[in-house]
Amino acid sequence: MIKRFKKLFQGQSEFQSFLTKSSLSKDNFVYKQEDVEILIPFLTDDQNIIEFFQVYQEETCQHYTIKMKMLITIHQMLNISDEFAQQFTKINFAYFNKPSQKPESIVFKQVTNEIWLLENLQIPFLQYLQKLALNVQEIKSYRNHHFRKPIHQSNLVVECFKLQNLVNQGLSLVPQLQTSLSNFPHDFLLKKLACNLYCELRQFQRQLINSLSALLDTNSRASNIEIFEFFREVQIIEKKTMTYYMLHKLFDPGRKLMPPLQLKIDLKSAKHLEQQALNEQLKINQQKQMRSQRNSRSNSLDQQQRVSQGFISQRERRFMMYSRTKKQDTIQEDIEMPTEEQQPSDKKKITQMMDNQANEIPKQFDNLENDNSDIQKKESSNESEINERNSQKETNDIVKNQESTSQADQDENQYS
Repeated sequence: MIKRFKKLFQGQSEFQSFLTKSSLSKDNFVYKQEDVEILIPFLTDDQNIIEFFQVYQEETCQHYTIKMKMLITIHQMLNISDEFAQQFTKINFAYFNKPSQKPESIVFKQVTNEIWLLENLQIPFLQYLQKLALNVQEIKSYRNHHFRKPIHQSNLVVECFKLQNLVNQGLSLVPQLQTSLSNFPHDFLLKKLACNLYCELRQFQRQLINSLSALLDTNSRASNIEIFEFFREVQIIEKKTMTYYMLHKLFDPGRKLMPPLQLKIDLKSAKHLEQQALNEQLKINQQKQMRSQRNSRSNSLDQQQRVSQGFISQRERRFMMYSRTKKQDTIQEDIEMPTEEQQPSDKKKITQMMDNQANEIPKQFDNLENDNSDIQKKESSNESEINERNSQKETNDIVKNQESTSQADQDENQYS
């Protein structure tokens, strides 16, 4: 009873059931386009798209042939459904990098070949599809010729280089495709993948030529350097696409495919375009050199200004120290005059304080010596006043002693 409930809860939906029964999930080289046509209306719903990738994540679907069928189907759906492209970018394909576990009866050479195809063809092609999904909106705008409107002229260069990078990534698979098709001439899935990729890259190559024509227009706002760089890239892509087409006998024995378009531009126009780019680059280099010279001059002036500001601030700090010392001297002068017993010790303290203050005062203030001399004069005047008071006191004491002595002599004369 419990097993029946588990089967009910673990049962597949109608969409998953059809997918697992179709030719798209069978471990063979049969690929029916009719099965893809049936799935297309359902692969616009997010839930069905999630279930689509869940089927291919199962362990039973990790064989080389099933992975190839999944890649071919994804490639077709990216150009049809925007919802599929959005969900595709969210899928984690960590499971895809693991090779399938073949039984021991399988020949070792076949397992080695599948591992090589996985690492050198399937994984790079999956990366190409991921990049294609991220730029699906721009790709559709190219195909609908929306980019040729004047309002998009400012973004045309950026869009052209995006498409150019995508085409170069697709063309980087050509050497691996050539090796694979030569070693496995009866692999129908490999031929279908190569044929679909060539048809797509040929459309992109044609679109790049149209974009270059728009950039060469007199009303274009693109710089001559950007136009010339893009012109050279289009030439390189044309040669690579032609190399890809020369392999069509390996994947298109019926010769139904068309050769890539050729860029029609005469040698004189190409030389003129190159000369314009060189002149513009020369102007840019001169402007950079002049700008760097101005920056070096301004930096030197700023450095000198900072040095002068630092010197002034240092003088200001020293002046503050000097004014603080001056204030302490003024406070010391306001204290009451010391007594005779305290005078020697206080004088030593004052002398020590004067020595310490004289060491802290900067040498730049030459007037400090005059101030020190004024302070010494004040101290000498204070000492002279103290001496005068002491001498006056002694004189008074002597007078008093003389008076008392004369009084005593008079008393003795009276008694005698």
